[in-house]
Amino acid sequence: APNQLGVFTSMCIVAAEEEVSWLRDMLPSAVRLYHDERFFRAFSVYDQAQWSPTKEMGTVLVWTAIEILLGISSEREKTKAICKRLSEFVGVDRADRDRAYQVVQHLYYERGRAIHSGHLITDEDTAQSFRLACVAFRRVVIDGLLPDSSSTQDD
Repeated sequence: APNQLGVFTSMCIVAAEEEVSWLRDMLPSAVRLYHDERFFRAFSVYDQAQWSPTKEMGTVLVWTAIEILLGISSEREKTKAICKRLSEFVGVDRADRDRAYQVVQHLYYERGRAIHSGHLITDEDTAQSFRLACVAFRRVVIDGLLPDSSSTQDD
């Protein structure tokens, strides 16, 4: 594709030894997860988002990947569900989760504006959306399992 919104924006990427070690350690977990249909779909959409012709299309796809990864695609109150689940999933403590909730809410709102009214998304919001997805995928690979998709049913 002529466009790339992800990491391959320069001609050369240098990986440090600790990054290569992390990859070596996490590869078995990633391979096992890749055989799970939900993870496979989520990661495939995330990967495709990085090659979208516009940042708006990429952002919409990356949020779709997050919805699939968190198992909330069928939720009725999707905005509330995604804000709650993603902030809980990427936050390290209560204060961090509270801050993350506000960020996720803003970014998901911007995604909605792009879909429903053709609103343009800022570079910063695009980058932040991709970063949240990256953190969520990283946690899944580190944990070695997908988040429980029934966790939002108690809302």
